[in-house]
Amino acid sequence: MATQQVPEPPPVVVTSVFQPGKLSVEMIPVDHDALSMPPIPILIAAPKDAGTYPVAFHTSLVSNGDADDIAAAARVTDWLPGGLPAVLPAGVEADLSRLALAGHSPGGRTAFVINDDE
Repeated sequence: MATQQVPEPPPVVVTSVFQPGKLSVEMIPVDHDALSMPPIPILIAAPKDAGTYPVAFHTSLVSNGDADDIAAAARVTDWLPGGLPAVLPAGVEADLSRLALAGHSPGGRTAFVINDDE
C-alpha cells in the first residue's frame, strides 16, 4: 500500500493595522487662532513625503453627536479647500475629490449627517 503525502499548509502571514505604515507622518496641531483659522482646533496627520493624498476626516474628534458638534464638523469640511493647503508640509497636496468622513459612536452619526445630500 502506497503512503499518501499530505501537503504542508502555506505559511501564515500575520499583519496588524497598528503597525507603522510605509509613510512617515507629521502631526500638526492647528488652533482656530492660527493664520489659516479652522473653525475649531484640529489635529492633522500629514505625510512628510511630497505627493497628492486623499483626505480622511474623523468626525469623532470634534463631535459628541449633538447639533452644535454636527455644525462644527460641517464647518471643518467647508474649511478644508481653502484652509488645509496652508497648513500642509511643502510638497504635500490634499486631493479633496477623495475625501473620506469617518466616525465612531456619536461621531459616526455625525459623518452620516454631513454626508446626507438633503
